[in-house]
Amino acid sequence: MLKKLVGIFVALLLVGFCEVSANDSSSGGGSTTVEITGQVVDTETFRGISSASISLLVRNSRGAYSYLAWTSSDTRGRFAFSQDYDGNSLQAGTYRLEAYAEKYYLGIVEFDAAGGTTTQVVAMQSMAVTLECEAPRLIPSKGGNVSWECWVKNDGSETLMLITTATLSAQSGRGLYFLTEAGVKTSRLKKGEGKKLTFRVKVSPDIPDSSYVCLNVQTSGLSADIDLVGQDPLVTSGACAQKGVKDSGGGGGGKG
Repeated sequence: MLKKLVGIFVALLLVGFCEVSANDSSSGGGSTTVEITGQVVDTETFRGISSASISLLVRNSRGAYSYLAWTSSDTRGRFAFSQDYDGNSLQAGTYRLEAYAEKYYLGIVEFDAAGGTTTQVVAMQSMAVTLECEAPRLIPSKGGNVSWECWVKNDGSETLMLITTATLSAQSGRGLYFLTEAGVKTSRLKKGEGKKLTFRVKVSPDIPDSSYVCLNVQTSGLSADIDLVGQDPLVTSGACAQKGVKDSGGGGGGKG
């Protein structure tokens, strides 16, 4: 009888311990689930940047970052993360946001998230570049070496390293004749500084007269301070002239 009573007492103690443990585990410390919201903005206008590509990275125990999720900003530059690529909820940790947008430098924010909702602002600086090109007055019927002139200017607020690439194309009513590389120019320009670029290209005599021969130019950039290559062209331009027709050239310009 005594053994039976002792057994019942021990059983009651174990049940009570389990209940206390369960209550402690459910109420202690709160949830570590994280939701990350924010906005991508222009550093000068403070307006939201729409259609920016935003990557979320998390830091591991070795201090290295790995990509966790991706999204794009809405028309007001807003974004939100609550899950990773596999649909798992985000947990407390150290995170990094990387925002990419055409004609902007990369925007980066690093922060700790302990749980709940954290809101971040990713500020991005625009890369302002002007590019204008002018066609030659005459492309001879016999072809030969012909020069196009372009002017590139840094209208931004910091020194830029600019990479300008050009391709040459020729087209008539019968279609596109050829497309070939015409050269690459690298320029280091301070704020407000401009530079003249000359592309000298050999035009084939086989291209029929009156065909439009065009130099297609684009400038990409990397900041001399942060050493970041622009993923997309900052600005594009072009200039065309009709082969064998004097003063038929036209120019184009663009501003990034």
